[in-house]
Formats: sequence, structure tokens, C-alpha cells
Amino acid sequence: MASYTAVLSWWTGVTVRGKARAPDTRREANELEATLLDIPPGTRVTVREGYLVPAVGDPTVHLATVTALVYEPALGLGIDGHTVPREGSVLLGELLGTAVQRATQFTVRIAGPVRADVPALDFQARLLLAERPAAVVTETTYW
Repeated sequence: MASYTAVLSWWTGVTVRGKARAPDTRREANELEATLLDIPPGTRVTVREGYLVPAVGDPTVHLATVTALVYEPALGLGIDGHTVPREGSVLLGELLGTAVQRATQFTVRIAGPVRADVPALDFQARLLLAERPAAVVTETTYW
């Protein structure tokens, strides 16, 4: 399965890379988030917020914004690997690898002018490992 990053690269015609929008944070999952991740409400999760930008060229050109709510125990990382999701430098798709399954919950085309700084599509998906939720991602792709 192709990752969101790979599909965005294909759609835009450029290789993309991640850029942190805010430092990763840890907090308790609310009731809806807990339901989506199949965990008890109040369980600690990591929130990652970032942009996808061209790998070469102007890093202020935002091709997409991505917010991920990650339940780290589902990642199956060793003790040394638990800092990796919080560093924000490794894209979630790379961290999860090829075993990840994507369960898209919705895709919405956003009305508005077609120009580079305007959102085109909104997505929400659960990323599954061994059929168990590991993350919930919200992605906005720009024209």
C-alpha cells in the first residue's frame, strides 16, 4: 500500500519531506479519540503536527498539513525506539513501515479557489498494525 506521503509526491510531481509544525506533545486521549484508537479514555497518546513540503526547494511551500494522534505501545517499538515518535523528524509512514494498513474514515473535497495556498482535500484515517489501531491521522492537501 502506498503511504499518504508517496501519493502526495505522485500528485504534486515532487518528492516531499516532513517538517514539524509544533513540537510533539503527550496528553490524554478524549473519549472520541480513545474510541478511534480502541483504548480507554485518558490513555496517554503522542500528538504530532507537521507539514509536508518539497524535499528540494522552498520549505515554506506547504503541500499538506498532517496531525497524527499516536498510541505508542501499538507501534511495537523497543525501549530505545520510544523517543523516535516524539522527535518528529521521522515520518509516521516510515516509522510504521509496509505492514501498516490504512482505514480511511472520510475524504472531503473542499470548496474554494484552485491555488497553491488553499486546501483542496481533507482526509481522516486510522493507521492499523496487525489490524489494531496505532494512529489516527488528519491530513489536509493543498492545491
